[in-house]
Amino acid sequence: MKKLTSILLVLLMLTTLLASCGEEKKPASTSASTKKPTTSTTIPGKEEKDFSYIDEYVSSLSTGHTYNGATFTIVGREERGFPKDEELTGDPENDALFNRQKDLEAAFNITISNENVDPGDNDGAGAPTAEKVFQSVSSGLNTYDLVEGNLMTCGQVMLNQKAIRPVDDMEGFDFERSWWLNDIQGQLGINGRLFFLTGKIADSFYGSPGAILFNKKLVLDYDIEDPYALVKSGEWTFDKMAEVASKIPASSGVYRYMMSTQDGLGFFEGGGFTVSARDADGKPVVPDSLSSEATAYIEKLAGVFGDTSITYNFALPEKYGYTSSNDMSSSYEPEDIFTDNKILFWSTGMGTASDMREKDVEFGIIPVPKSDASQENYIGFESAWGVSGFFVPYNLNDEEMVGYVTEAMAALSEKYLEPTYYDRALVKGSVYDQESKEMLDIIYHSGVIDLADTYQWGTSGQPVVKLIDNNAIGFSANLASAYGGNARIANRNISLLLKLVEGYK
Repeated sequence: MKKLTSILLVLLMLTTLLASCGEEKKPASTSASTKKPTTSTTIPGKEEKDFSYIDEYVSSLSTGHTYNGATFTIVGREERGFPKDEELTGDPENDALFNRQKDLEAAFNITISNENVDPGDNDGAGAPTAEKVFQSVSSGLNTYDLVEGNLMTCGQVMLNQKAIRPVDDMEGFDFERSWWLNDIQGQLGINGRLFFLTGKIADSFYGSPGAILFNKKLVLDYDIEDPYALVKSGEWTFDKMAEVASKIPASSGVYRYMMSTQDGLGFFEGGGFTVSARDADGKPVVPDSLSSEATAYIEKLAGVFGDTSITYNFALPEKYGYTSSNDMSSSYEPEDIFTDNKILFWSTGMGTASDMREKDVEFGIIPVPKSDASQENYIGFESAWGVSGFFVPYNLNDEEMVGYVTEAMAALSEKYLEPTYYDRALVKGSVYDQESKEMLDIIYHSGVIDLADTYQWGTSGQPVVKLIDNNAIGFSANLASAYGGNARIANRNISLLLKLVEGYK
């Protein structure tokens, strides 16, 4: 395991043991709509998973916890926290959310009410949602039971307003289960308190992790080692990636890599480094200086991704004759470049991987490489820009109901949302990419969220994570001069957050 002297990796890979309890008869749903089977089409090569353990677990949660038709109100964005249409439409994502909702209503004898909030132009920020929750809480009302929103923005605003409450002491939750983010309390906890919930319960969890798409045609044309085999053997490191990609000549019109902003940070975190750490008391901290290992890795990344003869880098538009990254992408969209077989390795998010199945290109999906062979596990970095989650309002009508229903909602997400998003990423026509399926298991089961990214600690406009990303992607070369001062500001930010959390009752 890599020894990180100044930046500690805040994650533990937790496996889960699923237990079931006895069942009792549950009230039937009052909805006239009928649920669609979890799998309606048989796809050659796809192994169908038995989700009976989920049904048994939800039954155990609801035994003795039914609520006589009570209304359970969720506020947030449709198609994120709840279905857009209150019926089955044939749209896989909508129907997965709909089926999850119907199961919850039937199991707990509740009626779920969804209040959609249009986030406006700044999609994901969730400011309108945060405002609604704050107005409810500050007025002493118990309007909402659960809130959906972006972790970085919506969650932060509500935490600062004391509009949400910690959930670590609530009855019903089991955060060691497979549907929650790995070691969620260790990763997102502040002073032992957990305010943010994410994992398979959040639809964006499936689109946010960084991954590498590789062009299968170019792998064959240039006689490149099988990327799947390299991952499985543990040999998939940054140096190995550079070695196999070197078979494509520089300035040949075919690029070895395609990158953009945030990808430098994704490689840094995927390489076993983190921006934030924990002190001896478990409190978050940004180290005063970077380790020599971390600095050397950032320089190595910049040397490759800043080389425009081998990397098509959207963070450096002027080097390709463009005035901006938007101008660059609109001129030749990343999807089209990849489809035209001009890119071997594309660093992107899993959401893009899903969208690319509709394109006329054969590709595989693999995790971001390790920094070197001493790194034990591959890491799927979840950018805070893309991750949404759920929050519990400070004022509640029934705390017990919220705990049990939300835990069941997360469990049912493993049954309904996970297969839906796996299919989006893996199915092309009638063909199922089984080898990439194994890679998705690695990516999703190793999810990492860095608190420094979630809270954007550091200098306004260029927090520490942005400083590292800019330097790793080849955009800037000011790491040595800017890091120390930025880290000091970050730790002042952390002190304010700790005081805020200490004030929670």
